[in-house]
Amino acid sequence: MQQGNNSEAEVGPSVKLALAIALLRSRNSDSSKDVLHWKRKAKERKKELMKLEEELKDVQDGIQREIFSQGPSCKCHFFEDCGNLNSKLSSQGEDGTAFRVNQVLCRRFLRQVRLKERTKKPNGATVSLRVAKEFEGYGEKEQLATSVDFLMELVSTKLLVDNMPSFATFSHQAVDFIIASIKNLLSRGENNEFVEGVINGLIVCLTRRMCISTHPDGLSNPNSESQFFIQHLIRKLGSQPYIGLRTLLSVSQKIATTADGLLFMDPFSDVVPNVHDSMFLMIQLTEFLVTDNIYMWATDGVLENGLFEEWVKWIGQAKKALEILENRNGLYVLYMDRVIGELSKQVSRVSCPENKKLHMDVLDFLFQ
Repeated sequence: MQQGNNSEAEVGPSVKLALAIALLRSRNSDSSKDVLHWKRKAKERKKELMKLEEELKDVQDGIQREIFSQGPSCKCHFFEDCGNLNSKLSSQGEDGTAFRVNQVLCRRFLRQVRLKERTKKPNGATVSLRVAKEFEGYGEKEQLATSVDFLMELVSTKLLVDNMPSFATFSHQAVDFIIASIKNLLSRGENNEFVEGVINGLIVCLTRRMCISTHPDGLSNPNSESQFFIQHLIRKLGSQPYIGLRTLLSVSQKIATTADGLLFMDPFSDVVPNVHDSMFLMIQLTEFLVTDNIYMWATDGVLENGLFEEWVKWIGQAKKALEILENRNGLYVLYMDRVIGELSKQVSRVSCPENKKLHMDVLDFLFQ
């Protein structure tokens, strides 16, 4: 008992004070370590934010240079042979600030282009995980929608008239993205309704833009040359079977309805010459698509027979509608006969088993 009292006596105030100081120092040491840890984290985060700000500034500067440059760094051949028949396919049967583009659409589209280019490193170089995930995060649906929106915005600006080199570069990239996205989506067999809706909307928009002078208030079209460039743009898109066949159907329907509308127009109206110009553009576009693609689609087995038959029927309706206008302008019928003759020639070159898949009415119309 006495020994226990002596041990308690030995633990005096000085010992207690020493223990308290040691405990306080240990706590301060842990706290200082936490402070240093979070300071280091904050510095790292600040560096990351500064790096992202620099990347964003570089991207925005690049966009401004691309949008407002006087010309691209390399010549784009996208619009070569604009308005000319493909002679090889025909013979062988095988194929500044004067404008303003929507900045949001442009940034979204060019971001996709840059991400895609970063995923194509040469010589097997590795791609950063962040870039790969960011590109995959867009998804094919969003890539298609963004590219289509950007292309429709592009043809609605004065860029086509004021800065043709930039228009060629941008439209070429958009067309490539649209075709690639459709190919990937259709190969998976998904989002068919979404794809069809987007593509039909794009075809209607581009055709309307090509035939802008058919509008009642379009008494004149000072930029008629731009219509041929848009026609060539549709022709390039139409090289993809899914887009091309739907373009042929949509344009043939518009030819028929436009011909019907001409019957009720005052022939002396100032609008009529513009409607005639647009009619020839549409028939010429049909001829280009037939000459460029029909034989190749049929031999590759990618021709949708149901849609093809529906389109041929609309071609027949368009011809009948134009025959009514023969007294006013018989050249339409001659031109349509030429298109149908070219179509018959292309179909006749396909092997007989492929032709037998078509309905007899369609074959009778083509080879009558």
